[in-house]
Amino acid sequence: MKREGSRWVAEEKITPKPRDTFSFMIHDFMLEKNYFKGSATMLVNELKMQFGVEIPSNKITQNLVQHGIELKGFGVTFEIKRSCGQRFLILKYDRESDISDGCHLWVEIAVTPYLANALTMQNNDSDGSCESDGTTLKQ
Repeated sequence: MKREGSRWVAEEKITPKPRDTFSFMIHDFMLEKNYFKGSATMLVNELKMQFGVEIPSNKITQNLVQHGIELKGFGVTFEIKRSCGQRFLILKYDRESDISDGCHLWVEIAVTPYLANALTMQNNDSDGSCESDGTTLKQ
């Protein structure tokens, strides 16, 4: 920050952080699976196949713990267990606990990075007086 007259101005450009869609990916993955038991590496491979997103396997457990409350609201519970020196994850989906009502939540942000939640708006009842996009209503 530097001072210009009576105002403070940022010297460095602030880069926006990418949206955190981990909870949405896990929710949508569990919508179809309902139950998953396997290692973090197996979960990474499944998420990569379904969503094309690669998350380091050592971050999966950390992200599950970090997003645990949010995932529980989406009806996804998880356990981290150890057996014979190996760690594995158990994920369960409960439709009754899902506040999203079983709808898919993950949006392919790579395709539309700034308009991920935008809806196309077009009105077929246009009067034709506007040549732009057909959104002028008839009166």
